Amino acid sequence: MYILRKSDFAKAKCWTENYENYWTGFLYGIRRVLKRDQFYLHDPTNINVLMYGFDSLSKNAFIRKLPKTYDFLSQHLKGDVLQGYNIVGDGTPQALIPILTGFTELELPETRKRMKDSKSVNIYPMIWSEYERHGYVTSFNEDVPQIGTFSYRLNGFDQQPTDHYMRTYYLAIESELSNYKKLCVGHQPRHKVMLDYTKEFMESYTVKPRFVFSFHGELSHDSINLVGVADMDIKDWLVDLQSSGVLNSTILILMSDHGNSNTCGK
Repeated sequence: MYILRKSDFAKAKCWTENYENYWTGFLYGIRRVLKRDQFYLHDPTNINVLMYGFDSLSKNAFIRKLPKTYDFLSQHLKGDVLQGYNIVGDGTPQALIPILTGFTELELPETRKRMKDSKSVNIYPMIWSEYERHGYVTSFNEDVPQIGTFSYRLNGFDQQPTDHYMRTYYLAIESELSNYKKLCVGHQPRHKVMLDYTKEFMESYTVKPRFVFSFHGELSHDSINLVGVADMDIKDWLVDLQSSGVLNSTILILMSDHGNSNTCGK
């Protein structure tokens, strides 16, 4: 058995005995992060935070394309559906930066690539940093790295922003995607990778509180219909989180940044 120690991700390659054929795969899991253990005291009142977002998916599109998920979320989990939310800016960074920092992009230090002497995005007062200061284990995950929220026109992070971070995985698989079926990595649909990784993060730590923000874009960014293929998987993911007891002490937020924009960038 291979135990993840230095990274959450590993690339594996296996050959047949005569070396004529080989298999390459990318493995993922949650390695244990030990920092902050020494001074964290278990407080049963600490609540986990699980935010899961879909790029360019309006509320009405969510209801139409993810009906099983919406029904389980609203009827079984009795979730509150926000009826009057409006975006605060045009584009993913303009919508997510205020949610994650409490400030608009223009109120924060300059991080745009094209601006002289601009800083990396680490300079932002991200909400996960505040949770870390309170002893939480943190995770930020986003697919389609070529149009990443903080790296498409901004400078990105010059240091890993959270304890667990999926950008490494998505950059690693890019060169291999042509070998797989569309929207798959190996035998697995790619949208399930982020769902599984997020669930494993929530279930791997049983004492320390957790904060995670996972943001999926591949199925929903360029298509208003494609996200529907993930409906049953997302619903099953919610069922598993409830069955495991994770949701008993977790604030769950399913969200988007804005509706469909019919654009190819951020």
